[in-house]
Amino acid sequence: MNKNKQSPLPKNIKIVLIGRGSIGRRHLKNLQSRKFNNIVAYTSKKNQKKDALFLKKYHMRTIHTKKEFYNEKPEIVLIASPTFAHRENLAMAVQAKAHVFMEKPLGHQLAGWQSLGQRVARSQKIFFMAIVLRFHPAVIKIKQMVTAG
Repeated sequence: MNKNKQSPLPKNIKIVLIGRGSIGRRHLKNLQSRKFNNIVAYTSKKNQKKDALFLKKYHMRTIHTKKEFYNEKPEIVLIASPTFAHRENLAMAVQAKAHVFMEKPLGHQLAGWQSLGQRVARSQKIFFMAIVLRFHPAVIKIKQMVTAG
C-alpha cells in the first residue's frame, strides 16, 4: 500500500472489521497506517485473550453480537472472515447499509447468492471484492489475449 497517497475518506469513518485472522490483521494494519481511527472488530466467537490482545496491540474494541454490530452503524464493513461466513457477513453489512470490502472468494457454493447479490445492487453502496492480482499487468495482458481470441 502506498502510504504517501492521501485517502479522500474522513479518518473517523466508522469501519467494522469482520475477521481477526492474518488477512484481517493485515487490512487493519494498512488502515491504521493510513490513520483511520474508528475501527471496531466483530466476531461471533468470544475469546477474551484475543479481545484483550486486540485492545492492547491495536487499540480497538471487539464486539460479539449482531445487535452490537448494528448499533455501531458501520459506514464500511471489511469482511475478512472464513469463507463459510461470507454470505452471512455480507447480509449483515447490506442490512446495516454499509459499503463493503470483501476478501475472496464469495463462498464455497453459488447457491443462495443471487438474491443477496440483488440486495447488494439495490443498496447503491460500493461493493469491492479483493482479488490480489486483479490489476497485475500480466493478468491484464492474459485477459486481453483471451478476450481477443
